[in-house]
Amino acid sequence: MNKLVFKRFFIKDTVGNYYRIFNVANPTDSRGEFYLKIVFPDIRGIPVITGVHDKDGIVSQFNLEKGVHEFSYHYRSGVSHLKDESGKVDSKRNLPTLHDFPSLHLVRFVIRTLDIFELQINPTITPEDFILPITFDGKARGFEFAISRVSGEWKVTNSQGIDPVYTYKIPLNDPNVYFHISDSVWNRDPIAQGKPLFEIFRYDNPTDNFEFTPKENA
Repeated sequence: MNKLVFKRFFIKDTVGNYYRIFNVANPTDSRGEFYLKIVFPDIRGIPVITGVHDKDGIVSQFNLEKGVHEFSYHYRSGVSHLKDESGKVDSKRNLPTLHDFPSLHLVRFVIRTLDIFELQINPTITPEDFILPITFDGKARGFEFAISRVSGEWKVTNSQGIDPVYTYKIPLNDPNVYFHISDSVWNRDPIAQGKPLFEIFRYDNPTDNFEFTPKENA
């Protein structure tokens, strides 16, 4: 297994402070196959709502008192893992692969606060890092994560068709494979008492609800 090299993803607040909200790596496993690893280092030990989400909404959810440390998807063999600090929380097998589908919709990540994320004092930003262009102003943010072997853009729209959604495509180590992020500001999601500060949902069917441009690299 090769050494993990992470791309760090930062968000800025309205006064210009930087916070790292997740990291992404594209290493190879013991069989030499590339897979995707998304790590949430600052949510360890912080309760989070997680569960299964499909194109029609939440299928099931449960509270993880120790938080979610990482999500991984072996997109060549169709296996995913959701882990906390203690190890595997949930494993799924016989999932869709990039061999059979051009793209896979993997995870929804919702944040409603920056309070627990590590404040980066005079951060050293490298070419491997990614700074989300939209600042965090206290409104909830919904991030959707996908992976594809399609060279075009991921077209994402808000379910009400009102708030804009911004998408970003990042090449991975695996040739002609891309990591995609959609970033939306949830203007109609006021933070109410008791609402979870973090939500992470795995998509039950990662092949649903997609629209990529048709040019494929594989």
